[in-house]
Amino acid sequence: DIMPRRSIRLADKAKILIAVPLMCGLIFVTLLFITVKQAESEAKEAERARDVFSYGSIITTSLLEGFQSLVRYRYIPDEENAQAYTEQMNKLQKAIQQLHKLLKDKPKDLKRLTDLEELCNLGIGHMNEAKRLIEMGGDVGGDMHKVDEHAKDLKYLIGKLEARLQQLVSPYQEQGAKASVAQRKFRDKIVVLVFVGVGANILVAIILATAFNRSTLNQLMVLMDNIGRMRSGEKLNPVLEGADELSQLDQVFHLMAKTVSDQTEALKLSEARVRAVIEGLPMGVAVLNEDHSIRFLNPAAETLFGRASEELSGWKMSQLLNDPKKKKGMDELERDIIVGSRDHVREFKGLRRDGESIPLEISAREFQGPEGTMHLLGLMDVTERHAIEQMKQEFVAMVTHDLRSPLTAILFSSELMSLQFESKMNDEWRGLLRLQEENCTRLIGLVNDLLDLDKLETGMMQLELEPVALQKCFDQTKASINSLALTKGITIAWGPTDIEAVADPDRIVQVLVNLVSNSIKFSERGQTIELVAESKDSWIEISIIDHGRGIPADKVGSIFERFTQVKKEDATKKGGTGLGLAICKSIVESHKGQIGVESEEGKGSRFWFRIPAYSEQADPDLD
Repeated sequence: DIMPRRSIRLADKAKILIAVPLMCGLIFVTLLFITVKQAESEAKEAERARDVFSYGSIITTSLLEGFQSLVRYRYIPDEENAQAYTEQMNKLQKAIQQLHKLLKDKPKDLKRLTDLEELCNLGIGHMNEAKRLIEMGGDVGGDMHKVDEHAKDLKYLIGKLEARLQQLVSPYQEQGAKASVAQRKFRDKIVVLVFVGVGANILVAIILATAFNRSTLNQLMVLMDNIGRMRSGEKLNPVLEGADELSQLDQVFHLMAKTVSDQTEALKLSEARVRAVIEGLPMGVAVLNEDHSIRFLNPAAETLFGRASEELSGWKMSQLLNDPKKKKGMDELERDIIVGSRDHVREFKGLRRDGESIPLEISAREFQGPEGTMHLLGLMDVTERHAIEQMKQEFVAMVTHDLRSPLTAILFSSELMSLQFESKMNDEWRGLLRLQEENCTRLIGLVNDLLDLDKLETGMMQLELEPVALQKCFDQTKASINSLALTKGITIAWGPTDIEAVADPDRIVQVLVNLVSNSIKFSERGQTIELVAESKDSWIEISIIDHGRGIPADKVGSIFERFTQVKKEDATKKGGTGLGLAICKSIVESHKGQIGVESEEGKGSRFWFRIPAYSEQADPDLD
């Protein structure tokens, strides 16, 4: 179902969830604050009313008790009664002062208090005069009569004062009663506000949270459903509309799902193409799991072993080989197949269903599959190649026996005739005889080159590896090609060197002679050819640098192949069989080395080769 448009973002929802309850709380706190302030004001008024009434009572009480103390003093004029009278007068004065403070903001009541204070002062004056007369003694009768008159006046004043005091205090009595009622109302109002405010805040928060959670939950349910649909390959729900984060996430999810779907389809097409290519390859292909068990064989591999791919699923590759290493254990053979075939093509004996052995070349590559590291093996049936090699060996044997021997005999006969009949031959016969000797020599050289190349490629030529001083090899090279260099007017230059290599000295000299001879052939008279030896880590690099005609860029890659000449006419004009560089390459590679060339047409060439350096810490490999 399509979700309705929702424009409220999650962040805004969170703000609303916080802001609305907070606003409600602020309103509640404000109302509560106002109510509390009103209650405090009423409490203050009630307290003032109580204080006014209290201090009014103190005034009346102090006057009466002071009068009583004075009466007692009249009959018992001792210090105790005098002190009691003084204390009551002081209390009266303090009560009047407190009333002044309480009524300072009440002008009308303050005037009444002033009138009351005048009456109090008049009464105090009568009592003080009576006390004075009592203390004087003298005409007791006359003085006592005056005391009685003061007492009468004082009684009158007290009655008047009580009336005035009642006028002052009675409004505050009523106010106090009203304030008590108001305080009760305010307390009830505060309780109601607290319950209503907290309840309303909770209710608003619940309503908002429920509303937002319902919409958010619906969107999350759609997202979860889409995830399940994507996992099962079903069609996704329509895109959520809106600008909130979950809608945007759903939109991005749909884009991602489309991308994944497109890539999955592309991957399936690619896998189908790769499978079609593998199944259509004429050579066998095997895919192995990480544990080296067979996962897949293409039809060519099934034909090689005479078994279906499904039948061999889970087998180890070593079970399909007829190899002597099986006796040492299958694990060692597996390592030899997988690891040993990574850098070099290795040959093994395959085993067909009928027990027949077939020669197989195996190359291995690793790749990362969905279940970890996997291995891809290329399987090539080399039965025909072995047959060709056998034919080649038979041909080489025939050449050795049926061609080199007659050529050697012809050359020997020609040289013998030249010695015995030199004086009897004319120039034409001498030329024919010389041409015969040159052709025989060239053919014998070609046969020798073919034999050397065959021995190197088949491993029949044994290298005698030993520590070799390159200076000695350079000297032997110079001795071999010195006459050719002098004839061409070429200078061979090299500096003294104490570098040692691990090599077969005769074969290294053969490589140097071939390379330097080539440089002489293609250099002009008066030029110099340099021999340079350098140590590079565990290798020795030897360079032959000339300044001759150079090699075209399109020929550099094939210069070390058999019968390759830079120009067709070089074979007749410069001599050579086109096998010299191929022999050099085979010799260097037999030393586990490398050979190459850097050249620029018209400026010269640098032929180089690398062989292992000699180290005193390790004995050379003499096998």
